[in-house]
Amino acid sequence: MNEQNEAETNAVLQNSRSPMRPPMRAKQRTRAEVIINGELVRARRKALQFTQYDLAIAASCSPRTITQIERGKALDPPTSITLRLAKALSVTVEALTKGAQPYSSRTVVRAVSDPEDHV
Repeated sequence: MNEQNEAETNAVLQNSRSPMRPPMRAKQRTRAEVIINGELVRARRKALQFTQYDLAIAASCSPRTITQIERGKALDPPTSITLRLAKALSVTVEALTKGAQPYSSRTVVRAVSDPEDHV
């Protein structure tokens, strides 16, 4: 009797199931990685006689963000910050991103007193 009930239940379940659909996947958004030329930001900021704090206020962001941008550590900042920064510095977005290099690709050279000691 138990086997018959189980068979009936399985038949009902099989008839009520909709065809298998592929699993839903979230849409993957692709973002263009933007790197701001920190050296240009620093040079332009100093030419305008702004402190990092002044520029942060003008661009509506934090002074820490300005520091990270100038050091080349702010990879792919939000578009809104890039636009406000360009406006505050009176330059185009293209000028801000031209010739920029990510921080990780820079070579760090350290001076040592005697190079033979560190071979």
